[in-house]
Amino acid sequence: MRYTSLHTHSTFSDGKSTMEEQVLSAIEKGFASVGFSDHSYTAFDLSYCMKLEQVPTYRQTILELREKYRDQIEILMGLELDGYSDIPEEKYDYLIGSVHYIRTDDGLYHPVDSNPEGMIRMTEKYFGGDYNAMAVKYLQDSVQCAIDHRPDFIGHFDLAVKYNFVDETDPVYRKVLLESVAAVLEVCPIFEINTGAIARGYRKDPYPADFAMRYIHEHGGKFVLNSDCHDARYLDCHYAESVELAKACGVKSLVRLTKNGWIEEGI
Repeated sequence: MRYTSLHTHSTFSDGKSTMEEQVLSAIEKGFASVGFSDHSYTAFDLSYCMKLEQVPTYRQTILELREKYRDQIEILMGLELDGYSDIPEEKYDYLIGSVHYIRTDDGLYHPVDSNPEGMIRMTEKYFGGDYNAMAVKYLQDSVQCAIDHRPDFIGHFDLAVKYNFVDETDPVYRKVLLESVAAVLEVCPIFEINTGAIARGYRKDPYPADFAMRYIHEHGGKFVLNSDCHDARYLDCHYAESVELAKACGVKSLVRLTKNGWIEEGI
């Protein structure tokens, strides 16, 4: 099995590495492909997303790199489509369905993964300090994102546990997570195994949690391995360990997107 990462960020949004730096890292690491998925435009928060005027250059840069390195690696054009973004008019090779915010009843959008302090303030104000209630709201929003956007695969589905405030052993939380997974499987059968929080030093295991990974596999879902990479040095962060975790959950294969569609490879 050869690695890929379809969840890759660059300096077009909140990445630290340029697109070419990411491509060169992928080639050095022997990847079969790399796909760019910078953040879609969110009008309510311009701090991390691509601006609308950047989109043509973003797309053109990918096409130029695809041609420049066509004999060394396959390069795909994607977009990480936030749950509160509009579906793009442009055609992409794939769209990742991801939620990065919780929208509260006062109409405000609160980032879930910007920093621990922000999550603490938001949870204290809107959820009475109940992190599991916050995580349940996030899962509800994530299900709605999948239904509304019908993405090619689901990004970091249980992102709300990033800072380790959520009690993942709580049976109520686990029940809601699995019910949410079941609802998403009705519209999108592919989830990513995402190692991004490991690269940032917050987690020791990837998303989704092992019990959710097992459920997805047992109910016919598939997985693509991604690093949610913002820094080219960590493009394959925790990949070998994540493959072993997937195997321990009963997963026998991963999927990889090519110019000719999805292919399945044994692990």
